[in-house]
Amino acid sequence: MIFSKGLSTQPGWILFDWNGSLQSALTDLAHMGYQGVELLYDSSTFEPYREKPEPLRDKLIDAGIKSVGITVSVDLYISETIESDLARCTRVADTVATIVGEMLLVVPGVRRFKRPQHELTDRQYQCMADALNEIGRVCCGNGIRFCLNPHVRRVIERRHEVSRILGLTDPALVGLSFDPSHTYIGGWD
Repeated sequence: MIFSKGLSTQPGWILFDWNGSLQSALTDLAHMGYQGVELLYDSSTFEPYREKPEPLRDKLIDAGIKSVGITVSVDLYISETIESDLARCTRVADTVATIVGEMLLVVPGVRRFKRPQHELTDRQYQCMADALNEIGRVCCGNGIRFCLNPHVRRVIERRHEVSRILGLTDPALVGLSFDPSHTYIGGWD
């Protein structure tokens, strides 16, 4: 079993917060039979490990639980922020490798859009595709997988958006993390 979206203390993300005790959360999840967790890079629980992830790796090992991956949100389609977005994803990929995680998951489009008025332009799709391919190369170099994670109320949410962006990326570099709850809300069958 995998505990998805785990270990976030942000309201609305999860029913459990273990009063901010990461070690208690990991130990309890292992005792419940979970074998892995998906960590949220942007959560307050992750904050102490951003600069030095080795203690997080040790906590995971001590609990006997694995990091399936780390999810991070970045824009990736705005030319003015692309360099900082790529640098952020590179740091997270390095962290995934350090804690012996399996993959980096990226939720593109931090900025929320009003639907259905907003669609990415051809140029923005290509900018995002190029960035996703670059992140995929970084992840390959770190020995981990890379997946696009479509997310409700983000720029890649609907079936046609996922199809379009995946059609512009290299499938050897960019995978898909399919979350039925988000794709259902995004209008998929």
